[in-house]
Amino acid sequence: MGGSVKLDRADNLIRVCAWLNYQMEQNAEVASDARDHGWKLGSWDGFDTPVFDNSLGAWFILTSDGRKVPSGPPSFLI
Repeated sequence: MGGSVKLDRADNLIRVCAWLNYQMEQNAEVASDARDHGWKLGSWDGFDTPVFDNSLGAWFILTSDGRKVPSGPPSFLI
């Protein structure tokens, strides 16, 4: 997520296992896949970027109050 406390918001936080977190930082292919799934964002990405929930097989928008609202995939994947 980077080093800014300003980004520590419910709509900008997801929980991943230690292995995936490491791989997203070390492996370019995993990082690219993570960006496509909304798990790894650039500082320029908005808080309304859809996130893919692997366990549910569905896309969601994370909200500032900690909810996830059903969504479609990001437009660049359509």
